[in-house]
Amino acid sequence: MPGSTASPSRSRDVTEPIEQRVTELSCGLPPGPDFADLVGLAEQLGYARVWIFDSAPLWEDPFVHLALAAQHTTRIGL
Repeated sequence: MPGSTASPSRSRDVTEPIEQRVTELSCGLPPGPDFADLVGLAEQLGYARVWIFDSAPLWEDPFVHLALAAQHTTRIGL
């Protein structure tokens, strides 16, 4: 109606922040010759983090693979 004002309980301040939630994806990968390439692919796909399987009797030293992946990526968390 002309001349009427909106009820304060029904109007919303447009400057009020809207809460947004973003789901961050991560994945686990076994150490191996393709680890750095797979981490690069995960980064391109928008993954936030990659973790590596770590079991000394079963796998190679994970820190070598993480260092190699760090050389080939810029954003993804390791």
